Amino acid sequence: MGQDWTSDPFKLTERDGKLYARGSCDMKGFIANALDAAGDLSKQKLKHPLHLAFTYDEETNMSGARHITKYMSERNIVPEWVWIGEPTGLHIIDSHKGVAFFTTSIDGVQGHSGQPDKGLNAIDLGTTYMNIIQRVAAEKRANPIANSRFDPPYTTFNLGIVRGGTAENIIAGRFEILWQARAHPGDDLSATLAEIDRLATAEIKPRFKAFAPKAGMKTCTCCDIPPLMPKKDNPGEKILTRLTGDNQAEAVSFATEAGFFQKLGTHAIICGPGHIDQAHQADEYVEISQMAACARLIRQVVSETAL
Repeated sequence: MGQDWTSDPFKLTERDGKLYARGSCDMKGFIANALDAAGDLSKQKLKHPLHLAFTYDEETNMSGARHITKYMSERNIVPEWVWIGEPTGLHIIDSHKGVAFFTTSIDGVQGHSGQPDKGLNAIDLGTTYMNIIQRVAAEKRANPIANSRFDPPYTTFNLGIVRGGTAENIIAGRFEILWQARAHPGDDLSATLAEIDRLATAEIKPRFKAFAPKAGMKTCTCCDIPPLMPKKDNPGEKILTRLTGDNQAEAVSFATEAGFFQKLGTHAIICGPGHIDQAHQADEYVEISQMAACARLIRQVVSETAL
């Protein structure tokens, strides 16, 4: 919403060697290549099974990946390896950060703004809570993880959506913030969250006492996406490394569904056409040259592993 496209985002448009459309890069380009290859493979006898998995809600809470991996786990379905086609410029990714989404709500006490002492302003308290998160984020930024493969090399936070208040002449009785943390592997996120809670308890909760039980604060975890960790003897990484000539797998700070599949006990690797910098942008595109290279790569992998 609110993006200024120069062409219809819901209609594929070819221009200057690029394919423009919403999701063309992230990640309909890979899906189109996989489906095109599947059409050819359906006419052949495979030595090993090949499955295409299509999920939903990947951009929100990844419930599709949760459901399909739950289904697979209950039936003891563990593939040899899983290929996630996120846009990487066809570079190989073997590791990404986990990400957790939170909602913190603060209930104050409404009143007339001319009598501020008779109410408790939830926005005022919410500002303090946001400052606590920013202070913790600054501490992480000032103490990066040594020899990290990630950019940035520390746990990060984002204050995403803020809601609160009724009118400018009413003491705000409600505040809500949706925020997230992207934990660097090896950095204990639970300890970090406990520190945020400790600071909030010390700086905010004492102000609830005079207005109890009306006033209070609560944080809930809305979504927890597991990281992808590098694993030895990953067959997908081995074959993609050899076929692409990309000898050094990379780590990224964006999250994917790969961690859910890895928790099944299988190997997972990320590699797809397009670049993440084009994702979620107006005039999102994928280069035709990337699509062609991906199509060749998929057929090479299938030829060596399933035919």
